[in-house]
Amino acid sequence: MITTMTKAMILSVAVGLSLPASADPTNTAAESADVPVLHVKAARELVDKLEHQHYNAHAVDDEISSRLIDTYLNKLDPQHIFLLRSDIAEFEKYRNDLDDQLRRGDSGASMAIFQRFRQRATERWQKAIDTMPATVAALKFDGDDYLDLRRDAKSPWPVDAADSDALWYPRLKNTVLELRLTGKNNEEIVQILTQRYRRQANRAAKMTDDDAFEIYMNALLALYDPHSNFFGPRIAKNFNIDMSLKLVGIGLVLRADGDYTEVVRAVPAGPAAKQGELRPGDRIVAIGEGKSGEMKNVVGWSLDDVVDLMRGPRGSSVRLDVLPGAAGAPDRHKSIELVRNDVQLEEQTARKEILVFEQNGQTQRLSVITLPSLYIDFDGMRRGDKNYRSSTRDVQKLVAESIAENVQGIVLDLRDNGGGSLMEATALGGLFIDSGPMVQIRGADGKIFREGKPRSAPYYDGPLAVLINRESASGTEILTGALQDYQRALVIGDLSFGAGSVQQFIQLSYGDLKLTQSKLYRVSGDSIQLRGVAPDIVLPSIYDASEIGEQKLENPLAADQIASVPHRVYFNFAPALPELLAKHQQRVGGDAGYQLLQARQTQRAPARLSLNEAVRKRELAEAATQPLASGKREAAATGLADPLLAAAAHILVDATASFTPAKAVSY
Repeated sequence: MITTMTKAMILSVAVGLSLPASADPTNTAAESADVPVLHVKAARELVDKLEHQHYNAHAVDDEISSRLIDTYLNKLDPQHIFLLRSDIAEFEKYRNDLDDQLRRGDSGASMAIFQRFRQRATERWQKAIDTMPATVAALKFDGDDYLDLRRDAKSPWPVDAADSDALWYPRLKNTVLELRLTGKNNEEIVQILTQRYRRQANRAAKMTDDDAFEIYMNALLALYDPHSNFFGPRIAKNFNIDMSLKLVGIGLVLRADGDYTEVVRAVPAGPAAKQGELRPGDRIVAIGEGKSGEMKNVVGWSLDDVVDLMRGPRGSSVRLDVLPGAAGAPDRHKSIELVRNDVQLEEQTARKEILVFEQNGQTQRLSVITLPSLYIDFDGMRRGDKNYRSSTRDVQKLVAESIAENVQGIVLDLRDNGGGSLMEATALGGLFIDSGPMVQIRGADGKIFREGKPRSAPYYDGPLAVLINRESASGTEILTGALQDYQRALVIGDLSFGAGSVQQFIQLSYGDLKLTQSKLYRVSGDSIQLRGVAPDIVLPSIYDASEIGEQKLENPLAADQIASVPHRVYFNFAPALPELLAKHQQRVGGDAGYQLLQARQTQRAPARLSLNEAVRKRELAEAATQPLASGKREAAATGLADPLLAAAAHILVDATASFTPAKAVSY
């Protein structure tokens, strides 16, 4: 993810410069009186772009229509708790007609489905409000019942209202139990939940045709790949960094997940990233202003309302009550205080640290260059500003400084780097190779072109390691994969994300379209898509690979293979890897921080939650004794140095013999 200051730069989220293309409105057919004119035009335009410009270029036909109705229903009701089986049966009449309607720009069927969903959701929330006092008073928490946490879009639809009530009951009971475990009495619980559900009912009632159209268009795009998106004018106007997400002043990227606001990631160098405790998948359940302000429970709030509550003057503080995500105890709350601040570009640029430590009876000096994103000031570059900022320029300076400081090697830390500009990914690789291609790009027409370093030029040729994790994605994977294919760097860490596609932003007559048009391949011909980059030496991960990665997204493009392109191989690490791994394992055997991370790796989300109060209290007590490792910011919790970075540094020292001795070339 690129984090820069202009729209042009923000639009280079995936890889490469994704600038808005001109709209191609169609005005030939008569618009339906029941569908807004702008929706008609946008639907026609979107269908045309999908069929002629998307990488898959699949026709919008009966097959798409059949899948679309299921996907749309699942987006409206992802856990299948509002709509009834009778509703679904009634909607079957649309199954093979949606493609024809879309070609006419007619979204009438989607509006009819949406209105039924809005009716069912409003009824459900209102019923919960009306029965709340009696329900809460009657609840008992001494049985062996539980809440199934794995209910999703594959679960059956409720047969009737009674079946829907039966599905709703354990959800409500769990919510009441969670509040009881925080010390709330029945009267307080009724008040909290009544306010929460009234807010939900109001949200459902206020959903507009524009909301429905946006959900419907994104359901269609989701059938093609997970990175193509439609943004209505309201969201397009407020986008920041990645237009499908929200970025707030404490440096968090958030998304709505059912009733919860979920952390997607912390923005590099922002307040949350510096504090270090929040991780992807954590859920924010309450927010308080300052050190003593009332904690407002935000479960069930809209994402916009949660974001508004988090915003405030620079320098002021906000408190978050957080439930751990996939790998934590579901009721083990964390209280986190953050000071609001602007995330400055200066703080997100590349930085250098010299590590000095003893190993093999000698003092070792390594340079660690941390790169949070692949950034570039496109406007400055176009203006001819000689001092425009870019990740390549900044890293080049840091490498030169490292050489001047007589380091034995460089560790390039790309953990949590979500990518950025394709131009920067390829240019950065040129700092470490003589010349050659860095990536292969195949378009929808099958044509392949290559980007890289076209001419021989000075480069750093000393020992180099690249440290990655599961959140290293897109342009970062291009860079890492190329350095691995060239056998120029030893890759250490975790399997990367596996994002190997390129998007173009297209302005429609109503809203904006982000469309996938190309795929990325390594110089070896291997697909970056789904496969990612596998490290030469694997370190423990703070992420659950089954929950994070391209394969977890809807309908990802397939992984495949193309021909390799001739490229130089600088070193041969394969013979040394077994010994490097053995030394590493021996070295970390007594490292408390490293062992803490390994313990963290075994913690996975439960499949269900007990609704017995005594059982939940016991589980909470047991969870309180378990470590909550936080990866590369482990020092905040344990006082130890970053165990993964330390491991990578030691491995690189052991591997120096594998790099052919050569005088480093200065800039």
